[in-house]
Order: sequence, then structure tokens, then C-alpha cells
Amino acid sequence: MTWIENITNVEKTLMDGYDRDVEQLTQTAYSILESYYDQAQREIEGLSQDLSEEAYEQAVEGINARYKNESIEAIRRLKYKVDGYFWIDNEDYVLQLLPTAPEGEGKYRGDLQDKNGQYIVKDLVDGAVENDSFYYDYYFPKPGSDLASKKRGFVMHFEPWAWVIGTGNYVDEIEKELQHKEYEERGHYQSKLEAMDEQHFISISDQNGLVKFSDDLTRINKPLDLINQLTEKTVGEEIQSIEDDFYEFAIDDKDGNRTTYIGYVMYDSFKDRRILFARDATLVLVLLISRKGCRHSCTWYDCDWFDPKLYRFTFYHKTYNKNASIH
Repeated sequence: MTWIENITNVEKTLMDGYDRDVEQLTQTAYSILESYYDQAQREIEGLSQDLSEEAYEQAVEGINARYKNESIEAIRRLKYKVDGYFWIDNEDYVLQLLPTAPEGEGKYRGDLQDKNGQYIVKDLVDGAVENDSFYYDYYFPKPGSDLASKKRGFVMHFEPWAWVIGTGNYVDEIEKELQHKEYEERGHYQSKLEAMDEQHFISISDQNGLVKFSDDLTRINKPLDLINQLTEKTVGEEIQSIEDDFYEFAIDDKDGNRTTYIGYVMYDSFKDRRILFARDATLVLVLLISRKGCRHSCTWYDCDWFDPKLYRFTFYHKTYNKNASIH
């Protein structure tokens, strides 16, 4: 993947990394449950065969209860970052563990709703039981606050004890971390854009048509209102209706000199934004002619030897990936 492709995926990559981290942390807590369950099973297997059926059932119940309690206390002490913790509910939506509010343990939570009417615990438990593991976004008050904040949770189903164990983080805290990392990434990418020569045209516009990245810093946070002299419409207006397709436009500079560009508009569905990368049409045709040998005076899109797949590879990789070669 080149840096042009990567820039559209910064936030998704960071959020995916967060999800992976939270999943790994939850798997660590899950492994504690497995360890205590295995210990309980070994002790149960060592029970005397001479016990009556009633005595055996009582012994099994006592062993399971003891190891369940020990596992809960072990996970209660398990923390990550500043205030990360794990909770446990059973399949009947009864709270088994909540370090921040232990007074609620043993109580039914199936009717707990967030401010949007979502049944938080029911959805988390049912999602884990159905899928083994489950991500879920909801609203929940921060410790010491009555105000609900958006939270992203992850849960796993521990079937042997009919439990669901999970953790989560408040989205505003996640977004702060993501914004910090994305700021660093954007600075790196912007420096690359600024270093490109005048024969390139690069712009990334958000869903509102505002430019967020460009090889020209004067365009940042403004509409891409350059007039395409071929259609007399703005470039920004035209690319909003293009998704993963070629685009030709011509721009006049302040002295009236016209440059025609051949480019490609890539749609980033994750952030609902478009990245336009283009270069001087003359240079693109030179690349194509050197590859295919055409000497006709036809337009680039009408030429009978024009191969869109070859064009995209030639244009994209020759322009934006200096280490790529034409195969």
C-alpha cells in the first residue's frame, strides 16, 4: 500500500488497532476464567466415588462456587491503563462482577437502558452468546458521574459457567488518543504533499466538500472551487459525484495558462471523503506512449490502444510510488 492509499485509512487503522488491543486484554481475563474452571474440574474429578448422589452434587456445587468466587476476585484486581477494568454478567443478565460498583453485584440488569433506549446488558450478553464475542457501542455514566457518555464495549462468552465477560472504553477517550495519533500521521502526510512538484495535483475532500489535505496549503479547509475549464463547473462539485473512477479537468492559472490534468477519484467510504490524485495530461500520455507506442493525435480516452487498467497502474504507480515498476 502506498502512502496515498494509507492516508484515507488512518482513523480506521487506529480504531482497528484499539479493537485488537481491547480484544487481547479481554482474552487475558478470559484465560483467567479458563484457568479457574480447569482447576475446579480437576478437583471435581478427584471426588470420592463413594459419595452419595446428593453429597456429590453438593460437593460439585461448592467447588464451582469457590472457584467462581476466586476467579471473580482475581479479575477484580485486573486493571489496564489508568482505569480500565472488566465486568461479568451471567446469561440471565445478573451482574457477577463490576469493580466500579460492587454494590450492584448479584442484581438483575436485563432492563438497564441507555439514553437511546438500548438494553445495554441484554444486548451485550445476547450478542456474546450468539457470536462468542461481540463489539457494541452504547451510553453509560463514567464513575462518579450521572451523565451518560458514549462507550465502546467488547464481550466474550464463557460457556462453561454461562458467563459473559467484557470491558470497554469511553469514546471521547478513544477519540482523544486517535486524534493525537492521527495528528502526527497527518503532519507526516502533509509534508509529503508539500514536497511534490507542480506537475501533480492532490486533494482530499471531506463529506462537506472541504479540502483537508492538499499539495497547496491555501486550499485547506476551503471548498475546492477551482473551475474546470472543460465543463465550467468547480472541481469540488464534480468529484462529489465520482467514486473510484477517472477524471479529466483543466485549470487556468492567474496568467491564463491552462494545464489539463488526468486523474483518478478514490472514494473512502469509511470517512465519506474523496481523494483526487492527478498529473499533467502531457506527462501521462508520455508514459502511456512510451509503453504502448501510440503516435496518433487522439484524446487519451478515445485512443483505440488505451487500456484503463494499464493507465491506472502506469499513472498511479509511476506518479506516487517511486519504487514501483511497470510489469
